[in-house]
Amino acid sequence: MTATPQIDNAAAAIVVQRWKRWGNDRAYVKRGTADLGYRDLRTGVVVATAAEHHDVIREVTEGLHQQALASVTEYQPRHARRDDAPAPRERALPAAPAAPVAPVAPVAPVAERPAAADTAPDRDLALTKPGSAARARAQELRRQAPVRTAVARLAGVKTAERNWRIGADAETDVARRLKRLGDDWRVLHAVPVGQDGSDIDHLVIGPAGVFTVNTKHHPGSTVEVRGDTVRINGGFQPYVRVSRFEAQRAARLLSAGAGFPVAPVYGVLAVKAQTLTVRVQPLDAAVTVVAHSALVDRLSDLPTVLDAAVVERVYAVARHRSTWQPSAIDRSEL
Repeated sequence: MTATPQIDNAAAAIVVQRWKRWGNDRAYVKRGTADLGYRDLRTGVVVATAAEHHDVIREVTEGLHQQALASVTEYQPRHARRDDAPAPRERALPAAPAAPVAPVAPVAPVAERPAAADTAPDRDLALTKPGSAARARAQELRRQAPVRTAVARLAGVKTAERNWRIGADAETDVARRLKRLGDDWRVLHAVPVGQDGSDIDHLVIGPAGVFTVNTKHHPGSTVEVRGDTVRINGGFQPYVRVSRFEAQRAARLLSAGAGFPVAPVYGVLAVKAQTLTVRVQPLDAAVTVVAHSALVDRLSDLPTVLDAAVVERVYAVARHRSTWQPSAIDRSEL
């Protein structure tokens, strides 16, 4: 990280540091030893540690933001580098923005899609049922070994078929809860991504931003979260890392399909378990862990960052299968 000259504000002792790695370009703001937050210099989005810091961050980083915009002649997501790495640990921020942030504008016109794509079930993801991908995998495993699967279910044995089946049920449960978000929100389920069978359990687009929701169901289990570490009955699971990558990939593909930056996209782990203890949220603002029953309240409490027009534009792009499986994009980026 390379420090820029100290801002001429001796009374507040504010220092701005620019951080450019792994495709990021951010300006971190400190007052003395206290982190106030940062600004994404490409999108203009401000993530503050407290609401009162929001305007300060915006003011002292405006020059760097304009400089970053001037250096980018055209947004080219196809050539973007991977954005897998979190910010340094000492920059850990809350799991959600604490104050209103700038919209993901400028919004470019979205090209009109053929009318047929809006009504074709195999292309319009708005028609996809929640949990359909997980349920299809469970059905395929039952088809391959019907007797063994039936015996395992009667005996209460944990199998891959069982995991997919209860996962599908959990996704259906979360989808039912997401209906409470109201008319300002748009939700897609079982969004197929790439060519490897991956899918996003739920894509949520609304006034508070864009979110990929990854549902995890561990009946009868104890789940503990400490930063990026998630343990299920003591065993480690890479859920946070996967959720972070899922959100970053969604941002790249949505931006490529929309023709304007759709960022940041936040990852959410919605956990259904006997006991969930979140001792420390993940180490950056990109991922949040919540109980599945608290998901809607958490999203509803977030500040407004997108207006209705942007929500509809992003949703119009997201609901098309071709956005998530573009043949023209380099497979190494998927």
